[in-house]
Amino acid sequence: MCCEYSNVTLGTSYANLRNETSQFKFSFEDFTLLAKVISLESGSDFVPVEISYGVGEVVLNRVASPEFPNSIREVLLQEGQYSTAPFLPSVMPDKRSVEVAFSLLTGYRIFNCPTVVYQSNFPELGSEVHSQIYVEKLGYTYFAHSYYPQKYGGN
Repeated sequence: MCCEYSNVTLGTSYANLRNETSQFKFSFEDFTLLAKVISLESGSDFVPVEISYGVGEVVLNRVASPEFPNSIREVLLQEGQYSTAPFLPSVMPDKRSVEVAFSLLTGYRIFNCPTVVYQSNFPELGSEVHSQIYVEKLGYTYFAHSYYPQKYGGN
């Protein structure tokens, strides 16, 4: 064999690492789903990395929100929310999306605002974003607050 480790050995060692107790509170499935949706929604090299962080942060904010389902899987599969969801089983996330997902799952935030729960490529299209006050426009992507800030302790 030309390599110190075979693919089976390497795969087994990664599986063991994945199954060890971690200081972080996310599963391997959470990690891969987040990396995949980031890749699908903003994975092109010409898209600024800030958009990738925004996409992932919206997903995590939705999981933590009283308005949306309580898991990454349920948030991504919620009807009418992510048009890229049908491609999740077959996509291989790019390296940048994997790094962004890990950063977000370990605490990094670009908006640092839990009410940012919407994103759209156009202010007039997409679920409810058209009538929201958006937080920020990054490239061609709009990020917007919830309709219900009072659910988050706001007025």
